[in-house]
Amino acid sequence: MLQYCQPRRPGQGFTMVELIVVLVLVGILGAIGAVRFFDRRDFDATNFSDQARSALRYAQTVAIAQHRPVYAVLDSTSVRLCFVAGATCPGSEVAAPFAVTTGGPCTTSKWYCLRVPQGVGVSQVVTVAFDALGRPTDSGGTLLAASVTTTVSAGTMTVPITLEAETGYVH
Repeated sequence: MLQYCQPRRPGQGFTMVELIVVLVLVGILGAIGAVRFFDRRDFDATNFSDQARSALRYAQTVAIAQHRPVYAVLDSTSVRLCFVAGATCPGSEVAAPFAVTTGGPCTTSKWYCLRVPQGVGVSQVVTVAFDALGRPTDSGGTLLAASVTTTVSAGTMTVPITLEAETGYVH
């Protein structure tokens, strides 16, 4: 003879063992989620890589609009846009379309210069110039022969930034 599970009667509750098991499971899931939630490095890496891509696209746009070369440097400290080659480009900074905080490598709030957040690393220094047609060149003015890729990483997140050689497309 088969026995079927009897549904609980309306007056019955959960047993103490069932409640403890549920609380332990919720605690484990909460501990895993809290660590992931409070670790900003993954978000900082993604955010900075998006900002770096935007800076390179902006450099190309300014070069085409103003019909002159724009130099972009992406290194372990910042992303900087200038009208002359060089790391600090005094007096020839590309104006930022937004206000940025000063300090570190970014010496003025009017300069398009983005600092790399704490805990975020850049795998390779990228120094590129965009000519008046928006084509990517090296600092000497020679068109790039191959695409350039660097990686922004922090925590468990690794985000590549690629600059295509012929078109200057950044992705």
